[in-house]
Amino acid sequence: MAILIALVVTLAVGYMIYKKYKPQPILVIGGFIMMYLAVALGYDQILAAKQSTGSVIIDAFEFIRRTMSSRAAGLGLNIMAVGGFAKYMDKIGASRALVRVTIKPLLALKSPYIVLSLTWILGMCIGLCINSASGLAMLLMVTAYPILIGLGVSRLAAAAAVGSSLCFDWSPSDTGTILSAETAGLNPVIY
Repeated sequence: MAILIALVVTLAVGYMIYKKYKPQPILVIGGFIMMYLAVALGYDQILAAKQSTGSVIIDAFEFIRRTMSSRAAGLGLNIMAVGGFAKYMDKIGASRALVRVTIKPLLALKSPYIVLSLTWILGMCIGLCINSASGLAMLLMVTAYPILIGLGVSRLAAAAAVGSSLCFDWSPSDTGTILSAETAGLNPVIY
């Protein structure tokens, strides 16, 4: 029953986004509907008994507030810093200069798809420092993507290399690594 309800709400949200409604409020409303339905059908409470405000309606807002305040400070600021750097590099022309400097030596390889695969590996290595997939994608879109396009790689292949560069959680600060380490009872760095 729960899976069916989740599927219906997800399809409704997807349909509304497809119909060009603003995605942010649609996603928030969809989230609230899912939380209220979970409580109404007896699956779980929104907040633990000690954290509850006493009202299910207010508990949903409190859950959103707590989630946003804990995640926006870390991940949100990281994404904004990388996004700001990417925009600044584009604005001052550093991206175009990087393409001009690197395109001639890379053309000597005579195989742009080798550079494409090396870009993916480079993205995985940079992912050790930038564990935000969207932040890394912004950085690679400003630096590596124009180089790949200049080498003759198709736009789709270049975007796929950039978009899939953090498909594995292998950094000590990745959420998958942290969850796995907690489940195993280990320190994330040791894990």
